[in-house]
Amino acid sequence: MPSQKVFAIVVGSGFSGGLAAWILQRNNRDVVLIDRNKHPRFAIGESSTPTADFLLAHLADRWNLPEVAPLACWGTWKKTYPKVGCGKKRGFSYFRHQEGRPFCDDEQHSNSFLVAASCEDMWSDTQWLREDVDQFFFEGAKSEGTLTLEGSSIQSATWNPKEGLWRVEIETSDGEVRSFESTWLIDASGGGNAIAKWVGQRDDSDWMRTRTGSIFGHFTNVRSFSKDNYAFDALQQDPFFGDDAAQHHIFESGWYWMIRFDHGVTSVGVVQPESHWKSDSNERLDPDQTWKNILARYPGIAECMQDAKLVAPKSGLQFQRRLSRCRDRAGGAGWLAMPAAYGFIDPLHSTGIAHSLSGVARVVDILLGDPSEAESKQAVYTASLARELRWLDTLVSGCYRGLPSFERFIGFGTFYFLAAIAFEKQMAIDPSHWPVGFLQCNDAKLLNTAETFHSRLASLQSEAESKRWIADLREESMPWNQVGLLDPKLRNRLKHTVAPKYASIASREINSGHRDFR
Repeated sequence: MPSQKVFAIVVGSGFSGGLAAWILQRNNRDVVLIDRNKHPRFAIGESSTPTADFLLAHLADRWNLPEVAPLACWGTWKKTYPKVGCGKKRGFSYFRHQEGRPFCDDEQHSNSFLVAASCEDMWSDTQWLREDVDQFFFEGAKSEGTLTLEGSSIQSATWNPKEGLWRVEIETSDGEVRSFESTWLIDASGGGNAIAKWVGQRDDSDWMRTRTGSIFGHFTNVRSFSKDNYAFDALQQDPFFGDDAAQHHIFESGWYWMIRFDHGVTSVGVVQPESHWKSDSNERLDPDQTWKNILARYPGIAECMQDAKLVAPKSGLQFQRRLSRCRDRAGGAGWLAMPAAYGFIDPLHSTGIAHSLSGVARVVDILLGDPSEAESKQAVYTASLARELRWLDTLVSGCYRGLPSFERFIGFGTFYFLAAIAFEKQMAIDPSHWPVGFLQCNDAKLLNTAETFHSRLASLQSEAESKRWIADLREESMPWNQVGLLDPKLRNRLKHTVAPKYASIASREINSGHRDFR
């Protein structure tokens, strides 16, 4: 049977693979989108950020994909695609829990921290119900004419440098083997390493300082934390309702996330350094019993979960001992890896969606741009991903190094917010041009300052030294700090007052009418 010629084979039909395929197909490039699994399917990585919203709106605007633009804001999403599951995310909230004690706070909010990311509900960020969102992009690509092959996998892939083509054989769900010739092979498989064998890509994770694992699932009947732990007048003073957030419950060795969706389901997971995942015997760790054991230590979190019922995945609570991973390369002759296929750190700062969308933006620019510039752009992209992942590793590992101190954990987290705010300002000027890199990863002074404070964390031995570390951090972060992070007068509550620049794109009329692909 003769080979079918296509422009690109995209491996992995999560949101980044589906969106990339959709953009390429709309711009008259024939694409095959394959995945070993089928939609709908359970997935985590659900919390967006203003950075993600900027990128999504930019991609919709740049590549004539108005159907996607409403997903950049919670209000426009709910109005346009009410059947695609999401949740309202007004910002980031953090709450400190101590073993064996109910949660308590004071007037200075010493045990909590709220950072608003939007000025009102309409322009809020979103929590992505990935089961729905991934399928939305998959169906969008399919409706555009992309050849979609679910339950399929690559059986062989050979690069012919003389012809500049991949020869790929794919086994489909019915056992048929189909042959293709493709100019590009794109890995959007996340941690699946779907093309590593064919491109000679190897693991390169030993350098990573973030080494955490997680137990997680989706639940119904998760109680409100903020309503149960704050008086009404205190809630009214907050910049947003603390449940409408990427909610972090910090304890001595790690944290729980709670991400609430509008249909009553909450994503909940516990994250700790991998050294803390120990079983009572030599047998494989029991996620259910470990989950119960950790909850029992923290009454404030346990109260939220006391009526909760696990609803997904159907196989039960998921356990991943090590989340962070990295490959040795993100591209080569005729192939590219999306950021999540190249590497991942940890869910702490909700960078996953934004980083993935930044990869879509750059990969489609390479593929749809001037072919004579593809090689040089590819080199820039792969080098940039390496710098970005190391920067993200610093931003996350420093927070864990700050534990068990809540103040140090939040203090080092300041570097993420400084980087994100500066990057979003750049995105507001020109979302296609990042002179200081993704999340300011090329700002040598900022990176060196963060590294200095990261190193100092290891030597702190007294409360006085910790206070000095915070005071020095407050002073040395001033060149980037325009919003009052670490200012005691703000009592750990930071407001956002300006409507996002992506709102105008998200709220445009879709002239051709939107299509709900669900």
